[in-house]
Amino acid sequence: MKNSKNSIIAKRYAKSLIEINKEDKVSYDVIQNSLNNTREILNSSKELFEVLNNPIVSAVDKEEIVNSVFQNDTDEITRNFLKLLINKNRFSAIYDIIEEYNDEVDIVKNIKKVDVISAVELDDNKKAEIQNKLKEKLNKEINITYTLDKSVVAGLIYKIGDNVIDTSLAHKIEKFKKEIIK
Repeated sequence: MKNSKNSIIAKRYAKSLIEINKEDKVSYDVIQNSLNNTREILNSSKELFEVLNNPIVSAVDKEEIVNSVFQNDTDEITRNFLKLLINKNRFSAIYDIIEEYNDEVDIVKNIKKVDVISAVELDDNKKAEIQNKLKEKLNKEINITYTLDKSVVAGLIYKIGDNVIDTSLAHKIEKFKKEIIK
């Protein structure tokens, strides 16, 4: 869903929200929860996103919609932020802004997201072992998402940012085959 224009805009707005947090106006978690609630509400109603992004609908009408729809699920700063996006004709970037904000909060809190892919469900002991090893290696708090993929043969695949560490047997066999061919 990201495009380069929205990505640049998203980074700028996300960093602005982080600065608000740094000024102790509100915690990272409050804004993060409000933005994530905003995403859920927008995902549940594509029409709402279309109306808030529609240039034909007046900014005043859009602000009224924001006040009524998001009143119970977002804090005042987030609602004001949504209104700012409307007034600056930047609401189309809201999904990218939310993603960038979540990434920025992870940086501030020293959290690294890791995807672990396995062929079988891992037990709690194995998950704790993986968590501890990654925490030690990366020197960060770790937020792991586990995914099952039957095509992974004996081993795990770790996705850390843009890096992929494949410890699966299938990968090792493929690597071995390439070395034999040399």
